[in-house]
Amino acid sequence: MDHITELSPPDIAAAGYKLVLLDVDNTLVPWRGEEFSPEIVEWVAQARASGLDLCILSNTKRPDRLARLSERLGVEAMRGKFKPSREMFLAAMAKFGAEPRQTLMIGDQLFTDVLGGNRSGIDTVWVRQIGESEFAGTKHISRRAERLVSGRLYAALREEDDDLPIVAKEGIFERRIVRQVAKFLIVGGSSFFIDFSIRLLLLRVAKWDGQLLAEPVGRWMMDSFPAVLAHIKEPAKAAVYPAAALAGCVAIANSFYWNRRWTFGIHGKTEMSQQVRRFFILSITVLIINALISGTLNNVIPGHPNRSLLIATFVATAVGAVCNFLGQRLWAFRRVA
Repeated sequence: MDHITELSPPDIAAAGYKLVLLDVDNTLVPWRGEEFSPEIVEWVAQARASGLDLCILSNTKRPDRLARLSERLGVEAMRGKFKPSREMFLAAMAKFGAEPRQTLMIGDQLFTDVLGGNRSGIDTVWVRQIGESEFAGTKHISRRAERLVSGRLYAALREEDDDLPIVAKEGIFERRIVRQVAKFLIVGGSSFFIDFSIRLLLLRVAKWDGQLLAEPVGRWMMDSFPAVLAHIKEPAKAAVYPAAALAGCVAIANSFYWNRRWTFGIHGKTEMSQQVRRFFILSITVLIINALISGTLNNVIPGHPNRSLLIATFVATAVGAVCNFLGQRLWAFRRVA
């Protein structure tokens, strides 16, 4: 949907909703803006006239601006833990005495507004952002992730329903493909945490004979593979390759267990041997790519070693995530008819 004003407040009320939760930046006003358009002001007036309660949810770091926007629009605002945490959604429903089935969330971000609402059992409406300007993390990470999944998402929704309503009684995260993407991202986040934590432990914390373990391991790597690691001058940086491989193995095991059981809902030993074989072929391929990207970027990114390691791990994981989801869904955990 292009804009919130395309939603009819009387229709929302007639559909049984009592409380409408609203994102603010790029949903009601442009990012960092403080002037509401006449159309937004009129829409809010219609919503009140229709008997709807309204509440703005924001995780802004500028509570003074949020207070001004709330006062100017005459709509109460709540500020809390970063969406998609359920905290603000549940607090708003408790404050206004509304149940999840009586609540609607409207926002411009899939992985915060929509996901947070559906995690709370709330129906949601995903609207197009008002302007191009926004927080750098949102623009370069969240929006790219949205573009990555939105094409397949809408195709899946159309396959299920050729006449999608403006306000869906079934939340977008009730759809199978969307639930799978969301669960895969959560499992991926846990695997990333495991991966990075093990790397950090092996490279920055673990010691051997009074020195960091990375030093003797790195020297062994440089002595064993001189042609491959000729460009590396510090042993600790050469140790990134085996550390990444070991951490990746643990992360792979975490990913297999949770994606098989939770993301794709496969239980028991049905087709287990084929799934294990396919999964580990895919994972080893991605692991090699991950280790190569990690080692290369870690050596070219300037700044503090921990910062270089974090960025290298993040980029490698992001590239691997796309390959992993498609490979797992379409090949590794494909059910044989």
